[in-house]
This record gives sequence, structure tokens and C-alpha cells, in this order.
Amino acid sequence: MAYCSQCGNRSNDTSLPCSACGYAGVPITQNALPAQAPYAEQSYPQQSGFAPNQQYFPYGYPAHMKGSTQNRFLTYLPWGIAAVLALSLVLGLRFVHDQSEEVAKDSQHLKDQIAAIEVISDMDEVLSANNRLSSFASEASGQITGSPDEQLDRRAQLMQDYAENASEIKTGKCPDDFKKAFSTYLSLVSEEARLLASHPHIPTEDEAQVQKWLRDFQSFLGASNTSQPSYGDLSAWQQRLNESGTRVTEALETWKKIASEDIDSLQH
Repeated sequence: MAYCSQCGNRSNDTSLPCSACGYAGVPITQNALPAQAPYAEQSYPQQSGFAPNQQYFPYGYPAHMKGSTQNRFLTYLPWGIAAVLALSLVLGLRFVHDQSEEVAKDSQHLKDQIAAIEVISDMDEVLSANNRLSSFASEASGQITGSPDEQLDRRAQLMQDYAENASEIKTGKCPDDFKKAFSTYLSLVSEEARLLASHPHIPTEDEAQVQKWLRDFQSFLGASNTSQPSYGDLSAWQQRLNESGTRVTEALETWKKIASEDIDSLQH
């Protein structure tokens, strides 16, 4: 078997010229070694003696060697394509995973914002409803007439009605500290209403003048056992009422402060 050095034609005939291209050069036989490459054209391993100089063909690779190179290329081509596709798939999955995480974060952030808006809305509803009830009680209290005892009784009833109506306001999704402060405030209002209703007898202006005249007359007569009205109960009651009013005011300020802080926290 011989190969043409010019075209690589394979033929059993080793005679010259080549039957395919007419080249009259020396054919390469199957068992013959290829021509040696000039030193200047040899690779560094060949020049160093570490690689054999047997694969040099002055006129290109013969046909049988060309075919083997193409076959090796075609053999590894599918593996290369598969590797590229696998890498593309991995990168694509990674991209999809990252995008899914971003979408999940954005979705959770949106849910948190909606929940915060709902909480703020419920808090505003409670504050507005309480302001309406408080304003109504204040206006009604300013229109009360009658004796001191009657006025105190009616104001006590107004305060108790306000506390009961305010306690029925739906707090919904309001924060726990907001609910607790509001409940504490209403409890103190109810306590003040009960204290107001338990007032001692408060004399009218006419009664006070009569009592003063009796005291002066008995003193003029030199009576030693003059009966003096006791104001100790009234003074003690007024002190307790003032202390209760202070507690109510402080509780109201605390509740409104907590509401403001919670709203600021939810908005940021």
C-alpha cells in the first residue's frame, strides 16, 4: 500500500507517476517512515531529542492520516457540544435561582409594606374614634347645670359612658403596646369617674351662707358646744380627685406617644 506525497491518494501500485494527480515524486509506503523535517522546522521537543521526527510530510498529511484526524474531531465534537450545553444550563439555572430570590425578597417587602399600612390605618381609626368620643363628652360636660352635687353626678356619668364606649373601639391589627396603653388609659378614666361619683355633699352657695350665719350666731351667744361642719372629707376627696386626674393625663400622653412612635417605626 502506497500514498501519493502530493494528493494523498491511496493505491496498491507503488509505481510512478500517481494515477490520480500525475505527481511523479516518491510515494510514501505504509511501512516507510515520513521524511525528516529540516532542523529549523522541527519543534522544540524534536530539536531536543525528546520527540521523534517521524510525522513531517512536506506536502501535507496523507489521506489516511487526514481521515483519522477528522474522525477524532467528530468523535469529541458531541462531547464538546454537551459540555457547552451543560455549562449554559448551569448558568441559566443559577440566573433563574438568583432572579427567584430577588422576586421573593421583593414580594415579601411588598407584603410587609401592605401589612404596615393596614396597622397604621387601624391605629388612625382608633385615635380618630377616641377623639370623637372625647370631644362629645367635653361638649356635653360644658352644658351641665344644676346643684354642685347634680353637676358632679352628671359629669361622673359622662366619663363612665365615654370609657365604656371607647373600650368598644376595635383595635384590629394595632401593636400590643398601643392596645395596652389605650386599655390602661380607659381604666384610669373609669376609676376617676367612680371617684367623682363618690363625692361628699357639696353645699350650695345659699347653704354655705346659712351655715356661716349659724356659726357666727352661736359664737356670739358664747355657746361652747358649737357644731362646726366638717370639711375634712371634702378636702381629702378633692386631693384624691386631683391625683386621679394627673394619672389620667399621664396615661393619655403615654398612649399618644406610643402611637406616634409605632407609626414612625412602621413608616420607615
